[in-house]
Amino acid sequence: MLSGRLILVLFVLPFSASAGKTEKRDNVYYLAKEAFDSVVGEKNFAVFFHSPWSDKSSKVLYEFEKAANGLAEEGLDMSFAVIDLSVDDYTGHRFGASEGPMIKMFHSTKPYLFEGNFTSVGIVDEVRNHTRPDWTPPATDDLVLELDSPEAFEAHLKKEKLTLVEFYAPWCNHCQQLEPILNEVAKELKTQEPPITVAKIDAEKHSSVFFRFNLKGYPYLLAFKNGQHSVFEGLKTTDRIVDFVKSRISTSSTDLPVKAGAASVYSDSKKSPAVVGFFQSRSAYEFTMFMEVAESFRDDKSVVFGHVVGANALAIAKEDFGLDSDEYGVVVVRDRRLPVKKGSTRFSVFAEDPMEKDSLKTFIKDNRRSLVGYASSRGHFQEMYGDLSPIALIFMDVEWDPDTWEAMNYRLKRVTSVAEQFDGVHFVVVDHEEMHGLKDMVGLLDSDYDMSAALYVNHSQRYPLDGDFTAESLAAHLTAFQEGKQLQAYFRSQQVPRSNPGPVKTLVRNSYDQVMSDTARDIAVLFMAPWSQESKKFLPVFKKAHGVLKEDSVMFYKFDSSVNDLPHGIKIDTFPSLHLFKAGDERTGAPKIYSGPRNSNSVAEFLRENAATLSTAEEEEEEEEEEEEGEEDSAHTEL
Repeated sequence: MLSGRLILVLFVLPFSASAGKTEKRDNVYYLAKEAFDSVVGEKNFAVFFHSPWSDKSSKVLYEFEKAANGLAEEGLDMSFAVIDLSVDDYTGHRFGASEGPMIKMFHSTKPYLFEGNFTSVGIVDEVRNHTRPDWTPPATDDLVLELDSPEAFEAHLKKEKLTLVEFYAPWCNHCQQLEPILNEVAKELKTQEPPITVAKIDAEKHSSVFFRFNLKGYPYLLAFKNGQHSVFEGLKTTDRIVDFVKSRISTSSTDLPVKAGAASVYSDSKKSPAVVGFFQSRSAYEFTMFMEVAESFRDDKSVVFGHVVGANALAIAKEDFGLDSDEYGVVVVRDRRLPVKKGSTRFSVFAEDPMEKDSLKTFIKDNRRSLVGYASSRGHFQEMYGDLSPIALIFMDVEWDPDTWEAMNYRLKRVTSVAEQFDGVHFVVVDHEEMHGLKDMVGLLDSDYDMSAALYVNHSQRYPLDGDFTAESLAAHLTAFQEGKQLQAYFRSQQVPRSNPGPVKTLVRNSYDQVMSDTARDIAVLFMAPWSQESKKFLPVFKKAHGVLKEDSVMFYKFDSSVNDLPHGIKIDTFPSLHLFKAGDERTGAPKIYSGPRNSNSVAEFLRENAATLSTAEEEEEEEEEEEEGEEDSAHTEL
């Protein structure tokens, strides 16, 4: 039997609350943006999703308020709430209701679709029904398949050509919030031909499956196709998850015509490095391996895949690329627009026998880049150069139009003349406007030169080139770095606070080195991000832990990672992240990272056990006690 207050939520434009404040007018709450959880919580409620651009939804508003007032006059214990979808579309997407009018009845966070009439009488009847003491949930089919063992998981992947699997934990609030969205996703994917199955597995109970994919935290959504998996990233809404899965339906490699020059034409048309395989038959082992490798690169936009299959495929490969093989051949054709090393070709040939997937993947990653590369976006840059260092970034006007090619080619030649001198440096040209965020990150946003450059080391250290770009100045900059000379580094930082009161002080990048130089004290730093709700929740816990600890030898700091670059060597997987830097002559080694429950007592206990100054104090107390006991024993012996 379910009981409790019923809250009816209306999403409406004319009476929208502000983004930061929830208001109550008459018998209706108008919720602020993303205030759904804090106001409604786990109570029973009905949600009316209203699209203010819809005339039909607007008419329902009158009926909804009429129902709210009528129920209030009857003395029913009931609350009504309103959310404007044009202000808070996230909540609508979260529950699979991106457009109204739509009503869902919730009981302990589980939604049930309202199927009554959108009139005041129909709404009142449904509310009365859901608040009856003997109300029971209607029978529903669970569209998400539960995989109850590692064996069931393996069998499911073998059975389903394409499937979406959620890795969840029963206690995880985010997993519970995702549940209604996942049901909507399953309903949508069920209509595909053939139907696509959505499944879930308890990752905490079946941890062996969870850790196979190097996942951290819950929930995670993975799409599996032909033995390869892709991790869903981004806002977990019904539409985005469905689009993510549908994008996996097509093959990851394009079928190319069996004729000479097909690989080069394909690469040129895509304006991207292309991996092209040549096979005599689709049933060949090598063709299967090639398609699996192509699938593993599906989300990597830095390279495209194509294949030529037919009796003459290998003859074409030999004619176009000099490939001499009786079984298969794979070539990586680099971007025609970009320069290559003197004396080298625009392509590289892979002909390992037998073909090994890992070897082919490595070969592709190592050979897709030109002497001077190009990145069109931050994502493209990360895919092509995310694991490389050092990188020489050159900012300029990137124009591939034939009418401007002469000027573009001149700029590329200037960069190429330097790139040929430095084998260990990776050169990348990017557009001033398209990559202004990256330009800001390396300290060149205010530069108004036609060309500017910066050295990017380990994706954390940035050394901008001072002044206008010339081939000579860039070469001198790189030579100084290679010779170990001190270069002027750049990092983003807030201003150092003039006063820094309170138990938890503010740490910024410009004050970080000075604070860490005080090696007499242990330093606890909470790395935060303002957009992280968990960061906001953990900060008061961190402050309270200071009071619980009652020790001044441990300094407490908070660090806003959104406006301050992380110090060199610090990596954050998720926010918030609490790091303890131990006291000592030199702060060597990695900091101790807290991973326990987020309450003040547990944090304080973690610091007591790991802080060097507190451990020393405890040892001194123990030594004093041992000395006192020794003196007492001596006194007794003398007596």
